[in-house]
Amino acid sequence: MRKSTLVILALLSAFAVMLSACGTTTPAVPTEVEAPEPPVEEKGLIVVGSKDFTEQFILGQIAVLALQDAGYEVDDQVGLGGTAVNREALLAGEIDLYWEYTGTAWITHLGHEDPITDPQEAFDKVKAEDAGNDLVWMTMAPFNNTYTLMMQQATGKALGVETISDLAEYINGGGDASLCINQEFYARPDGFRGVEELYGFQFNEDQVIMMDSGLTYKALQDGQCTTAMGFATDGRISAFGFFNMVDDLQFFPVYNPAPVIRAEVLDANPGVADVLTPITQALTTETMMELNKRVDIDEEDPIDVARDFLDSLASGAAIVPEAMETGLVVIGSKDFSEQYILGYIAAIALEDAGFEVDDQVGLGGTAVNREALLAGEIDLYWEYTGTAWIAHLGHEDPITDPQECYDKVKAEDAGNGVAWLAMAPFNNTYTLMMQQETGDALGVETITDLAGYINGGGDASLCINQEFYARPDGFRGVEALYGFQFNEDQVIMMDSGLTYKALQDGQCTTAMGFATDGRISAFGFFNLVDDLQFFPVYNPAPGVRQEILDQYPGIATVLDPIAETLTTEKMMDLNKRVDIDEEDPQDVACDFLLSEGFVDSCP
Repeated sequence: MRKSTLVILALLSAFAVMLSACGTTTPAVPTEVEAPEPPVEEKGLIVVGSKDFTEQFILGQIAVLALQDAGYEVDDQVGLGGTAVNREALLAGEIDLYWEYTGTAWITHLGHEDPITDPQEAFDKVKAEDAGNDLVWMTMAPFNNTYTLMMQQATGKALGVETISDLAEYINGGGDASLCINQEFYARPDGFRGVEELYGFQFNEDQVIMMDSGLTYKALQDGQCTTAMGFATDGRISAFGFFNMVDDLQFFPVYNPAPVIRAEVLDANPGVADVLTPITQALTTETMMELNKRVDIDEEDPIDVARDFLDSLASGAAIVPEAMETGLVVIGSKDFSEQYILGYIAAIALEDAGFEVDDQVGLGGTAVNREALLAGEIDLYWEYTGTAWIAHLGHEDPITDPQECYDKVKAEDAGNGVAWLAMAPFNNTYTLMMQQETGDALGVETITDLAGYINGGGDASLCINQEFYARPDGFRGVEALYGFQFNEDQVIMMDSGLTYKALQDGQCTTAMGFATDGRISAFGFFNLVDDLQFFPVYNPAPGVRQEILDQYPGIATVLDPIAETLTTEKMMDLNKRVDIDEEDPQDVACDFLLSEGFVDSCP
C-alpha cells in the first residue's frame, strides 16, 4: 500500500475500511495501530470547479468535501458553468480540478471525429493526449453517463418509436415532433447536430425548445416536447416513465468521468490522487443513479447527498466488493534481467496487497510464457506491445506510436481472454549494438550502414539469442527489410543476457540488445540507428487472464499505478543495478516499490 495513502487514511478515519480496496485483506485499521511516519505532504489550495447540472454538482461536492476532510484548503467553484467554461478555466489556471467525461474530452476538447465505444480505450487515449496540455486524468469511474434521447413510454408506443432511426423516419415522414434541449448539446459535434447528421433528419427550428439541461426531464414529463435530451445515469428516466431511444447506429461515445487536474497542482499536492481514487472507484452506475435521483426526485441538496455518499464509504455501505477479493495468482516472466525485475515487482506488490502468489518468474522465453498464459498455467506476465502485435497476433506491419499499438493489442487480445493492464511509459524496443570504436572503424552508424558493409564483403559476426533471430519482428525481419544476411557460421547463439558481455569481450562485432539496458552506455556501446524504422514499439504491460481479473479486479488496482511510474530512466537504472552492479533482481524490485511508496515492506 502506498505510504501517502496511509497518511490520508489516518487523517480520514471515515475511510478506514477502504484499505481493503487498496489490496489488503485486513477489513479495517484498528485505532491503536499507528501508521508509519513518512514525510507529510504540505497541502495547498485546490480550486474545484464543475459543470452546472445535477450529476456534476454532486461530483464536484464529493471532491470538495473529500479534499477538505483530508486537510486541503478548497476554493469551491462547483457549478461554474458549461463544458467550455470549465475547460477554459482549467487550462487558464483559474480552477485546478473538475470532473470531465472521456467522450467529451475526446471529441469536444481534443477534436476527434470518430467516437470510441470502449471505456478503457477512450480513457487511455484521452489521458495520453491531454498530458500534452499539462492535464492529468486521475482514476476513471466505472459508470458511463452517455447522452441519451428520451421519450415518454406512451408517446413512443403511439408513434412507433423505439430507436433513433425510428425517430428519424417519423420526422422525415412529416411527423410532428418537438425537442427540449440545452444549447451545448444541440451545437456540439458529439451532441444532437452529430446525431441529426448521422441519422439523416432535422427538427424544425421552431420546435426546438432551449433550456437548462436539468429542466428537460420536467418539460418532457409535462408534455412541453415529444423528445428531450438527457443523461444515461439520471434517476428521473425510470421514475418519470421515460425510455431511452436505442442509439442503433452507435453514435454516442462513452462518457466515463474522471477528476482532471492541472499537472502542476498534482505535482505540488500528490495526495489529491490518493484521496479521490478510492472514491472514484466506488461510483458505479447504480450508485450514481441513486445519487442523482436523491437530488432530482427527492429534492435533496447536492452537498448533503455528497456528504452522505462519503459517509457511506466509511460504514462500508458503498465499498466495491470485488476490489477486496484476493486469491492465488500465478506470475510468470521471461528469462532476462528486465523481465525478472518486472516479474518480482508484480509478485511483491500483489503479495503485499494480500494475494497468494505462485512465483514462476523466469519461466522461459516469449513463446513459453504466452502459451502458459493461454493454457491457464500462469495468470499474469509482463508482455511488450510490439511483441504481442507481431509475434502473438500475427501482424506484419509494425506500429511506431506507443498508444496506438497498446490500444490495438489490448482490443484484439481481449478476444483471446487476455486483459492488458496499464502500460508503462518506457519503450524497450530491440536494438543492434556495436562497440563505439568498432562502429567508428567500420563507418557504421545505422543498420543500413551495416547492411552495406556486409554486402560489400565486410567481416561481421553476430551475438544473438534463438528467439530474436527467428521471430518476424526480430533479426530475420531486419535482414529481409535491409537486404543483407550474416554468414551462418558467424552467428553465435547464446542467452540474451550474455550478448552484452560477449560484445564487450570482442566475441562478435554486433549483438542484439534491448533499448533500456543499462549496459549499453556503461560498456561504451551504441545502438545502430533503425533508419528504415523496422522495429515496433515495445512498451510493457501486465497481461492477465480475463477470468482471473474478473475474479480479482484488485490486481489492476495494485499494478496500474506501478506501471505508470516506470519511465525509461527508472527502468535503465533498475536494469543497471542487476546487470552492472550484480544486485539480485528481487532486491532491486523491492527497493523500487519501497522508494516509490507502493509497499511498506517486502515479504
